[in-house]
Amino acid sequence: MVPGIFGPWSADLLERVNLQPGEHFLDVACGTGIVSRQAAPFVGDTGRVVGLDMNAGMLDKARSLDASIDWREGDATDMPFSDQEFDVVVCHHGIQQIPDRLSSVAEMHRVLQPGGRLAAAMWCSIEGSPGYLSLRRALERHLGVSAAEAMDQPFCFGESGPVQALLEAGGFRDVHVQRVSKMTHFASPEEFTRAILIGGVMRRTGTQFSEETIQLLIDDVSADLQSYVSSDGMSVPMEAHLATARK
Repeated sequence: MVPGIFGPWSADLLERVNLQPGEHFLDVACGTGIVSRQAAPFVGDTGRVVGLDMNAGMLDKARSLDASIDWREGDATDMPFSDQEFDVVVCHHGIQQIPDRLSSVAEMHRVLQPGGRLAAAMWCSIEGSPGYLSLRRALERHLGVSAAEAMDQPFCFGESGPVQALLEAGGFRDVHVQRVSKMTHFASPEEFTRAILIGGVMRRTGTQFSEETIQLLIDDVSADLQSYVSSDGMSVPMEAHLATARK
């Protein structure tokens, strides 16, 4: 999922915070660490990059990719850091996964220095991501409404207003939210469907699907997304809110 979905957004977030050599950078809900790895060259040897996630397996993968970064296991609503420890905080499609979102935003505010910068990405409504919408419909068709609803959590910020209100409630100022569309790329609809089911729905919810069920879902999604398929694979748009703010 990282190169196909998350990769296109990380460089955009880092550009918005204008990282400088020597700065201290925190990547909240870092997963396998794509943002942290891309941030490291900007802050250089005199800077510091920390990736925080509560999933030990994700952090093990992150360490295997770059052991030089400080990977920390911890809760985004109770971070193991001192007040004003970082110059920049980024959260790359993580806030919507956190049950207590306001507490996590307040923690990001707490660990930033005065004037520190925040950048966060949050998916827009699922209608702005045709691939996910197709899979949601297939899940509902074959497994029912409750299974389909497992797709909804990442897309809970349909409009920009709630994003701005959340960051301001967490203490941030100069909040700016932009709706952005980017193309995500997979080799095929089958690769996309398996990635979302296994790397997303099944990992997040603990649900298990039989291979027969997965194949039924693949068949539906493949038929639905044929207009996005070319000789280079499948490229499908996704919409997200990209937010910046200051402490």
